[in-house]
Amino acid sequence: MDKNYFSLDNDIGFLIQRALQSVKSNFYEKFSKYGLTTKQYGVLIRLWEEDGLPQKELGSRLYTDGATITGIIDRMERESLVVRKKDGNDRRLTKVYLTIKGHKLKNELKQEIFELNKIILEKLTHEEVRQLKRLIKKLS
Repeated sequence: MDKNYFSLDNDIGFLIQRALQSVKSNFYEKFSKYGLTTKQYGVLIRLWEEDGLPQKELGSRLYTDGATITGIIDRMERESLVVRKKDGNDRRLTKVYLTIKGHKLKNELKQEIFELNKIILEKLTHEEVRQLKRLIKKLS
């Protein structure tokens, strides 16, 4: 067995954690002025893609458990970014909708999102970015 096998610099978990720390640091630098967490940002993106998702489905699409998504939505409601509404056809379903403020953030954050991705991926070629996304999806 290679003696470097147990090197921390070769440990995939450690390397992913380091990359995640870098991404989060850049995220907070860009988005702290908006008061958004990474999970709230994820909620906004999903709702910009498809507004009015059932809360349970939203949690599932963000790989977040029920209690956690409830807390995230609670905080976002207090910030007037989203609103919950019972489904007219199935009152057991609670759907989450963007407010006007939540919709407006899309235009405000568009450039910030572009710049964040540019910073995170600046050292990679287009092909490496494509491969990285494919590999990360494969691991998830």
